Amino acid sequence: MSKVTFFNIPCHGHMNPALALAQELVRRGECVRFYCTREFEPRITATGAQFRPYPIDDSYVRPTGEVFEGAARLMEACTAGYGPLCQDLRESPPDYIIHDSVCVWGKILAHARGIPAVCSVTQLAFSLRVLLTSVPFMSSLAKTVPGGTRWLMRYLRARRRLWAEHRVAPSGILDVFTNHEPLNLVYTSRLVQPQPERFDSSYAFVGPCLGSRGSAHDFPWEQLESRRVICISMGTIDTDLPRFYESCVEAFAQWDGCVVMAVGSEEQVARLRAPAHFVIRASIPQLEVLQRAAVLISHGGINSIQEAFWHNVPVVLVPGTAERILMSRQVVRLGAGILLSPHRATPARLAEAVHHVVTDPGIQANVAQVGASLREAGGVIRAADLIEEYKAAHGVA
Repeated sequence: MSKVTFFNIPCHGHMNPALALAQELVRRGECVRFYCTREFEPRITATGAQFRPYPIDDSYVRPTGEVFEGAARLMEACTAGYGPLCQDLRESPPDYIIHDSVCVWGKILAHARGIPAVCSVTQLAFSLRVLLTSVPFMSSLAKTVPGGTRWLMRYLRARRRLWAEHRVAPSGILDVFTNHEPLNLVYTSRLVQPQPERFDSSYAFVGPCLGSRGSAHDFPWEQLESRRVICISMGTIDTDLPRFYESCVEAFAQWDGCVVMAVGSEEQVARLRAPAHFVIRASIPQLEVLQRAAVLISHGGINSIQEAFWHNVPVVLVPGTAERILMSRQVVRLGAGILLSPHRATPARLAEAVHHVVTDPGIQANVAQVGASLREAGGVIRAADLIEEYKAAHGVA
């Protein structure tokens, strides 16, 4: 039995596949230690892993949408946490490390301590070349430059401090978001990944890792029975979207099925007034709802999209960040959904888009093809098998 330490950030999209992988490694007899914030402690311990809180304030490791701010905050988290985490690794050294692609401290700690490491890539795989040829990314970067100067200076100060105190630092600012390793587990298929030919054999496209998340016993499943279901879920980070939710209520007021909406908070649930065929909750058991859904309306997060495709459900995407626009455009290229910009997501356009994706046979066929590619990629079993091979290559029993 070998020992593995996970490093991740408190974001459901990053945690869900990592928790599924942790659970599989525990099942195979590994001793798993998992660093994250307290809110994820119950889910981590439910996998059989040992929860470890970060020895720094939680605000350091919160995700953010802007490039320069994100780089600064991640570097500050690395600088603040490096010493205590390094001490933890000295006192209880793991045989290998698995870190999220944005956990720069995971890569730096592994390399500084000479510990084999695996990168867990919960978004699409990125490289400098791919980013530079991405119109959404470059457009977003250009918009953040005027206001990003102070964040860039904070990033540079944190990097200099890390180097001065510990003689370690990432190679460049974009490395903070990628942190490549000799083995990079990418939770999508080669069909979904843009420009897959640009990634070498160190990138393994293993498809989604959809571990158990528990069931919602108080959910009104009877309302979904024998009805066409629209699932509306805009992720878990940027959920303060009252006008969008109101547009959805207006768009589907006459829908001849059920509409399930996740709106992020009980306050927004209380504010919305909707017909009886709407089920509105702060959060929903998304995987179980998608098993019954005809369409998903989403913010364009890769995990939600792939969960829909896994169940052969087409998507209508309303993305608000460069990363999600990039993923949404890939969905359009695959012919598996429709992209609406947030300012064009009117009730009429939402209703038209949903009607199109649920009735167009071409879209349905493309969704089935993409779904098959995800299911055939191997998922958590292949990911764990690749880790076993990687361990053997590095002499880890």
